Amino acid sequence: MLVIPIIKISNGLATKRIDCNFCSKLTTSNPSELAIILRGENFKAIHISIEDAEENNRKNSFKAIKDILEKVDIPLVVSAYLFNDDEISELFRLGCHRIVLNFPVFENQDRVKNLIKRFSSSKIVVRLNILNKTIYDCIWKKLPFDILTAYNFVRELGIQRILLSCYSNKEQRIIDFDYLKDVLSISKIRHTFIGGVNNLDYLLKLSQYEKMGLDSVVIGRALYENKFKCQLLWRENEKYLDDLGPTRRI
Repeated sequence: MLVIPIIKISNGLATKRIDCNFCSKLTTSNPSELAIILRGENFKAIHISIEDAEENNRKNSFKAIKDILEKVDIPLVVSAYLFNDDEISELFRLGCHRIVLNFPVFENQDRVKNLIKRFSSSKIVVRLNILNKTIYDCIWKKLPFDILTAYNFVRELGIQRILLSCYSNKEQRIIDFDYLKDVLSISKIRHTFIGGVNNLDYLLKLSQYEKMGLDSVVIGRALYENKFKCQLLWRENEKYLDDLGPTRRI
């Protein structure tokens, strides 16, 4: 299973820093420097979430994405709220790998179909959320139909991948593993999971669903707070190499 770290960007800066008081180099808010660190820790893709609502701030965040792509050879999956189609086109022109449509796709089906026709179904991702067996769209608006109907809609649109969260308790970010398994069983669409993966046990449990189409997971806070031992080892090693000075790579 592919583990994808998330970088949240607002006005061109990363909103979350690595919690690493023993190595100040790792606590950068520069998105491209953060991407270089994550790539050095052997991640194979990065999820970028643009948090800006104001157009001028989004321009700075676009510049940050351009900077990442110029400095790091890694696929970027980008999500943001209320992109117009020109902005989506610009992100693909910069070299982004996939775009998550963070607008209500079921109310804008023609727009989704046009985007798929323009950029291909492998490049467009839909975000869905599940809470207590009820399905919501990307902005947590309750959908007026059941999950099976929603997935039939998605399939008819030509979508090949869903970015999915599935909670039994949203505030405490408790994953509903049993219902997630039921959801995965109704569709052959590929899934990336997001939300609530804050320890190794959860990650290993999700990996059991890989044969059901759940092939990747986006993780944010837990990675930044060193909840996984491998990340802490990477970061302690980085401090050790820095302490060696110019001979660090010999």
